[in-house]
Amino acid sequence: MSDELVQWKQSIERPHRSWDYEGKRILGHIGYDVCLWDATTGKLLHRMKGHRERIVAVQFSPDGHHALSSSFMPPGPMLPLISRDTRIILWNLDAGRERNSFNGQVAGEFSLDGRKIVAFTQRPGTGIPKPGWGAAGVRQLGTAPEFDAAVWETFTGRQLVKAKLGEYNDPKRHTLHFSPDGHRFVLIVNGAFLPYNSSGGIIFNSSDGREIGRVTRDEAKFGDGHRFTSNGALASFESRTEISSGAVGFNRARLIDLETGRVVQSVEHGLKPEYGLRFWGETWTHDGSKVVAIPSGSGEIQILDIKSGKMTSGAKSSQSTPQTAIVSPDNSRLAIESGSNPEDKPEVRLFDISTGEEIARIKLPKWGRMLGFSPDSKTFLVGGSEFVIYDSENGKTVRTLKLFDDARSSYDWSE
Repeated sequence: MSDELVQWKQSIERPHRSWDYEGKRILGHIGYDVCLWDATTGKLLHRMKGHRERIVAVQFSPDGHHALSSSFMPPGPMLPLISRDTRIILWNLDAGRERNSFNGQVAGEFSLDGRKIVAFTQRPGTGIPKPGWGAAGVRQLGTAPEFDAAVWETFTGRQLVKAKLGEYNDPKRHTLHFSPDGHRFVLIVNGAFLPYNSSGGIIFNSSDGREIGRVTRDEAKFGDGHRFTSNGALASFESRTEISSGAVGFNRARLIDLETGRVVQSVEHGLKPEYGLRFWGETWTHDGSKVVAIPSGSGEIQILDIKSGKMTSGAKSSQSTPQTAIVSPDNSRLAIESGSNPEDKPEVRLFDISTGEEIARIKLPKWGRMLGFSPDSKTFLVGGSEFVIYDSENGKTVRTLKLFDDARSSYDWSE
């Protein structure tokens, strides 16, 4: 395993981006407050106040001395409620206090060296109250916010570049990531079929904000499971049916160079659905070497090796509908969370990506959620009424933590 994959923050998937776990500490939030806990003792180290809106993302800096958090309330589909506090805060974790604030920014991500931040930046004149629309309770109605992208100098707060994004790009449906060398950043459409957005991925020069390449959704053949890999390619899994003609097509997995649009690797996977997608979804290893197709029911997971074209049938996934699936930073483990409520018997199943074998089944606490792997891939974290750290090698409990002193029976994931 290369050091690049350990350090590259985008490789550490987190189903709930408002929590982060780096092995020794846990970064999360209670309401509008950002909290830092010791992952060995469960002790609350800092409770940091500053946000006035829902916290949507947190992230440890690469050196662990700082953290980012961002607050934002996306407008609903029917009622355009306006966020009261769209902002990123840079925290000094050693002191437990705010170091810098970036107004109008959302979902920031550190560069590999921690010196830069890329974020969605709200366009002036959007996301503001509209005269005559009145108010809904304590919230205001207004125009939907629109976003571009910007790169900031972390510790001075100076804006380095700004990149124009098209319509319908926002931090709810898309993500921004630095390349491992920090010279580029990308906008990735997260696999959803978006009728008003034509971009599978766009890559920008991080020194001047210039667009230097893109792969449209047409070029990606409406592929799902998009990932920006550690080698700079857009990974796309294609498995769709042309229902109108009755023909099955687009049954390929591809790696596409974002700068040139050139297909670096393409392999037929043979997973031919009869009507639409046969699987709940797909997830890639971070280096783009393998993709796992996850069934929507109790079928076997399918692991495709991109270089050899070999398909491996693994163990069966849960009968309950999957909620999320993540790959460990070292590409050795796959964790699938299933069951959306206690009646579905929510659980996490841990798989070996090389063989597809099931390693462990972990019963989730009531309303529990999988929060992600540690950067070294040795453990992963689950949260609920209690927070539990598990060994990624065998799925056994490492320790159980009680992070909250109040009487809540479980963490409210809608906060």
